[in-house]
Amino acid sequence: MLATVDSEAHPRVRPVSPVRVDPDFTVYIANLASYHKTSEIVDNPKVELAYLAPGHDQLRISGRAEVVSDESTIAE
Repeated sequence: MLATVDSEAHPRVRPVSPVRVDPDFTVYIANLASYHKTSEIVDNPKVELAYLAPGHDQLRISGRAEVVSDESTIAE
């Protein structure tokens, strides 16, 4: 799940599927530019990712997101 904050300071949580994770814990999530979460990240880059395993083990990662538009990164 990815948590963002909308323009009225309401939290928004939605399921996402990471497409790539780098060794430095950079997590890439595919997303269309027209989706609300993209504009929410531009307006307020503070986000949190939450993972829940079938056995209910949990992991939360708080950080700053950015919209990546570099063609070579997207192609990877």
